[in-house]
Amino acid sequence: MMAQEGSGTYEFGPFRLDLARRALFRGDIQLALTPKSFDTLRVLVEHAGSAVDKNTLLARVWSDVAVEENSVAKAVSEIRKTLADESRTPRFVATLPGLGYRFIASITRFGTASQPRRVAVLPFASLAQDVDNYLSVG
Repeated sequence: MMAQEGSGTYEFGPFRLDLARRALFRGDIQLALTPKSFDTLRVLVEHAGSAVDKNTLLARVWSDVAVEENSVAKAVSEIRKTLADESRTPRFVATLPGLGYRFIASITRFGTASQPRRVAVLPFASLAQDVDNYLSVG
C-alpha cells in the first residue's frame, strides 16, 4: 500500500478524489476503484499537467511488490473506465507514448498536505514557592 502523504481533496470535472477517505466520488456517489488504481490516480492528480513515467508509477504505487509495466496500463485502464474517459480523446488521463501518462484536466485542491498539528501536554508543576497550591494530583 502506498504511504499516506497527507490529506486533502482534489476536484476535477464532476469528480472528487478524497485522499483521507481513499475514495473517488461523482457527486455523492462513491465509485469503485481498486487500491492500486486509486494510488495511480492519486499520483497522476498530484502531478497534474506533468508527465509521469511508468517507472515513477511503479516505484510509487507498487514499491512493495514486483510487477510488470502492464500493471500500470491495467490501472490506467480501470481509471479511464471509472471516469468514462477515452484514450483516443482523453479528458482526464492522456497517454504519452514511450513516456507515461499526464493528468490533463484542471483541478481544484482543498485541504492541506501538511502534517497534522501536535500538542504536547506536560504535567502541571508549581514554579512559585510562596504561592498557595491550587493544583493537585487528582
